[in-house]
Amino acid sequence: TLARQHLLKRNPHDLVELVEALCGLNAQDVYQPYISLWGRLQGFQKGDLEKALSERRLVRATLFRSTLHIVSAKDYLLFRPVIHPVLLRALRSFFRSEVDRLPLEDLERAALELTQKEPRTFPELRRLLHPVAPEASPPALSFAARAILSLVQVPPAGFWNSRRPPAYVSAEHWLGESLADPREGGRQLVLRYLQAFGPATLADLTAFAGLSLRERVSELKNELVELKGEDGKTYLDLPEAPLVEEEIPAPPRFLPPWDNLLLAHADRARVLPEEYRPRVILKGGRVQATFLLDGFVAGLWRW
Repeated sequence: TLARQHLLKRNPHDLVELVEALCGLNAQDVYQPYISLWGRLQGFQKGDLEKALSERRLVRATLFRSTLHIVSAKDYLLFRPVIHPVLLRALRSFFRSEVDRLPLEDLERAALELTQKEPRTFPELRRLLHPVAPEASPPALSFAARAILSLVQVPPAGFWNSRRPPAYVSAEHWLGESLADPREGGRQLVLRYLQAFGPATLADLTAFAGLSLRERVSELKNELVELKGEDGKTYLDLPEAPLVEEEIPAPPRFLPPWDNLLLAHADRARVLPEEYRPRVILKGGRVQATFLLDGFVAGLWRW
């Protein structure tokens, strides 16, 4: 896992290629992706990330587990249709008392027209969508727009010292391409997840994506290998994926809050010792900034 996450040796290659190899970066915290890349990419400078976002080679948007991520433009178009049910489920979870009364089709049409013309902040969306659903609460309106539409944040959202509220625009308008077929996107997500976090169980994949991809795994049966773990579980992997020797030295590494390394498996003891888990993963889903020694979480850090 450490090798595939480029935490044994910093990657000397292209930033966008690295983000794709990592299956994206969790980006709930503005500073988080910078720290993730600093620990993994040789010679990384914070301007590199901002340049890639400005050039639309990377995008910042809600994705896996209904949380903000930074992924390549190509991967967003692939993965967003797959994750659509997760975002709708989150909408129903947060606004259970309202969602059945929301005119979702009308909101989708109105929000799409608004976000194709120019980027809109959440306060703007709430104000402009109010006539469509006057009885809905303002947060429900903006959350619904983000759940039912493929919206990405436009720069400088997510930049190191940006203080401006994020503005959202239609991904297809921003990237000039259409979303992929969800079935093909699901197949690619399985392959890319294993490239970044394998060998892994089906439960691990579900924990990362926020939904089951069992059907897509079945379709890929001839392209995957199955390994038996010491715990008796079946682990999936790519035939050509490297497996490094366990004696290889693992240097100290800083991880930001919510780094996907700690969230990508159902069994987080792969990296996070169980006795430390209550100190690292807090109530409300917050994940602390940690550092690794010999490949395992050994403590917390802050600035």
